Amino acid sequence: MPATSYDTLLLVERLRGTLPVLLACGHDGARQPEGVRAREREQFPASCDFQPSRDRNVADLTRAVVDQLRRQAGEAPYVVIAAFHRKYIDANRSAACAFEPGPAQPYYDEYHATLRGFVDEIRAENDGIGLLLDLHGAQRRADAPADIYVGTENGTTITALRAGTSDDALYRRRGLVGLLQAADYAMLPGKFCDREHPAFTGGYTVETYGSHRTDGIDAIQLEIAAELRTNAACRTSLATVLGSAIASLLPRWLPSPTRRPGTG
Repeated sequence: MPATSYDTLLLVERLRGTLPVLLACGHDGARQPEGVRAREREQFPASCDFQPSRDRNVADLTRAVVDQLRRQAGEAPYVVIAAFHRKYIDANRSAACAFEPGPAQPYYDEYHATLRGFVDEIRAENDGIGLLLDLHGAQRRADAPADIYVGTENGTTITALRAGTSDDALYRRRGLVGLLQAADYAMLPGKFCDREHPAFTGGYTVETYGSHRTDGIDAIQLEIAAELRTNAACRTSLATVLGSAIASLLPRWLPSPTRRPGTG
């Protein structure tokens, strides 16, 4: 299989795919945007949840999931990866919380303009439906240990999925969470009736592009424990399972004749 080729503009790496799936990675960049100084905590209100560290190896994991999908589905998803370091610009925050005014704004705007364009294209080609997975890194919580934390604002950002199937769409045995659990990953929540951990309910990206909005698609934030990202063998195994799980769920987001406008 030929290597996947990504384009980059303003430190935003992107792949225009064909599947109704968009993978986002906003916190694993390492580069300094030209003329942009590191952010300082004191310049942002506490409500901004200032975090300057990067989610290491999430970009590598994202690219590995892309390759797994290409092998299994024969097509690529859409992808947006921030190559700028989070200490300069936080791509998963509102503009007021993401950067200091000045030369950082074009980089932030490029990231979200690319996301917005891909979401719009997925909706246009798939009867208004699609799946966004926003991938992040996390440290296991002592009060609630897990390998992967799932955030949908307690079902809000997957409104279309829940309406089209049922409340346990993620958690049945062949749901996204169910398939990861079957591969022995500890998931939180682990079943649909449990609420999400308050620290991992989802951030700005899923809230902005989720299907609770009329111009959105189903959006899920996945926070992945460090051990699964930093160990190459563990990262490869997770990419294989996650890519396979997404591929098995694609029929839920692929348009069917009954959903196409103008058909009976």
